[in-house]
Amino acid sequence: MPTSNIVNTRPAEIRSLAKTALSGLWGKLIICLLISESIISYIPAILSLFIPTLSWTYTFDYMGTPMHMVYSLLPVIFLAIFNGPFILSISRINLKIIRERNIETKDIFYGFRYFIKAFITQFFMGLITLIFILPIMILFLGIGGAFLRSAGILQALGAIITTAGIFLVMTAAMYILLLISMTYYRLSDAPSLKPLAAIKESISIMKPNVFKLLVLRFTYIGWGLAAILLSQSITTLLANVVPESLSIIANIVGGIPLIFFTAYMRMGDAFFYEFAMGHIMRAEPVTPSYNQPKSA
Repeated sequence: MPTSNIVNTRPAEIRSLAKTALSGLWGKLIICLLISESIISYIPAILSLFIPTLSWTYTFDYMGTPMHMVYSLLPVIFLAIFNGPFILSISRINLKIIRERNIETKDIFYGFRYFIKAFITQFFMGLITLIFILPIMILFLGIGGAFLRSAGILQALGAIITTAGIFLVMTAAMYILLLISMTYYRLSDAPSLKPLAAIKESISIMKPNVFKLLVLRFTYIGWGLAAILLSQSITTLLANVVPESLSIIANIVGGIPLIFFTAYMRMGDAFFYEFAMGHIMRAEPVTPSYNQPKSA
């Protein structure tokens, strides 16, 4: 089990380090992320247009006008299969940017060397999260839902219990996701680790640092809102220009600001990992002092 440190570096310093590290490497990184996003999202979205048997249509009434929303299983299938290996690849890329100041496009496929392990790791992470929040869901949402079917005071009480349950489920999910957030970084540093061992090490690293990572994540809210607004504006603008049959183009181009944002935030997470592991001993504006971890 690796020893971990309490991260006392201020979020502003971590974000500054992230921006400095990404300087000059944005182009290569965005190409890598577009490749992963294409395989996980864009390709299945296009394929779903030609495989209607894996899609279903949800019809609802909106102000007297019937509206149709089409859902496809293909994006879910692609996400389940490829997300783990790509997250491992991105974790590796972020650490490589910090440690070597260089990446290559082929690095986005690094996680496929450990495809089975990355896939199983993702499965266990989802399972652990579900097990963690399931009792809360059953207790609060079950009781609240039963009361909601009543009337009067009991119905009002049901609404309160249900609202509290939703809040607790979200809080519990956020907590466990923060605890296991360093799992793929551990796998990147020690590929020989088994999935559950990597998750266990992430929990050990994050126990004293959960609140600190949460605070770091919250400091990105402004950037996130700006990326969402810009993304929606671009998507809406292009949707009025390109034919409906090519709406996927609007979604791809419109999603680029969000890719930049997630890349920036993930780099902050990578620096957080390095501080927590003691690989970076002190933060400097440009070049942090770095201790190379022992290879697995």
